[in-house]
Amino acid sequence: MKIVADHQFLESPMGIYVDRKGNMYVGDLGKNRIVKYLANNQGIQVIGQGEIGNPSSVYVDEDGDGALY
Repeated sequence: MKIVADHQFLESPMGIYVDRKGNMYVGDLGKNRIVKYLANNQGIQVIGQGEIGNPSSVYVDEDGDGALY
């Protein structure tokens, strides 16, 4: 996996979760969001643009409805 981001993109990254498909979720504590790096360098998704309070850990319910905790 190759991930490239400048220092301004993530601010205080905390908590990493990698799902069965190889997607990586990073809790961005400084920007109150979760960043999802799609497997095979297919892109990035930002979840909760400043709306998630202190995401210090990340978990995805892969056996249920795919909820993000």
